[in-house]
Amino acid sequence: MKLSIDTTLEEGDIIELDGEKSTFANDNALLENIDDALNSKGYRFKDIEEVVVNEGPGTRFSRTRTGVVVANAIGFANDSSVNDEMFAVPTYHKEPNITKPSR
Repeated sequence: MKLSIDTTLEEGDIIELDGEKSTFANDNALLENIDDALNSKGYRFKDIEEVVVNEGPGTRFSRTRTGVVVANAIGFANDSSVNDEMFAVPTYHKEPNITKPSR
């Protein structure tokens, strides 16, 4: 079964299973939302054979990073490809600014 994840959109996270899309609020519950989508179709995490994730650029650093990290973790746990590779790398719309420069 193929899982697609897109956390780059302002209107919510999109999770697609077997061609059926579900949109969830950007509420920091991505794994729970994926689990709910899997359960609604009678699947479990171990049933995921392929993961596709939108690597960006996204408008928010943390949401883009979260989607890619979750996709990579699921791919690693299931020995599955992510975007037909070993793992995905996020792309951001600007340089990350997560720490203050030291003086």
